[in-house]
Amino acid sequence: MVVCCEHNHDVGLFVSFLIISEFVHIMRFHIRLYNKDIGIIASPVGLPGRAIQNDFLAKAKAGLKHPKVCARHCITTCKEEASPYCISSALLNAVHGRLEEGFAFIGANGYRVDCITTVPALIAELADGYRERMAQI
Repeated sequence: MVVCCEHNHDVGLFVSFLIISEFVHIMRFHIRLYNKDIGIIASPVGLPGRAIQNDFLAKAKAGLKHPKVCARHCITTCKEEASPYCISSALLNAVHGRLEEGFAFIGANGYRVDCITTVPALIAELADGYRERMAQI
């Protein structure tokens, strides 16, 4: 497992999420973001989501990504005839690095991520910071 994090000298270390190492290509995309790159989208199931804005989502919003057929029927509330895109296909494409045919969800502070590290390195950094702080008390 690897994590994305932000080093902030005022508040220490901000960990934005944990993710499986096969998704490193998505994480590399995350560390190049600005706040303006993150927006609220409408999902095919009618719920809002926060995602990294890209060409796929722009085309979906313009009505250019309607699913031709629903191969998965994964969510009962999804109406393929009214859906701007197939969420299952879009997320699977993103997992496999095909962000031109998919997208990635992200938290509101995702643009703050500035590094990719391993869990052991993160734990060591947190432990060192804790020991340093406790020595000051």
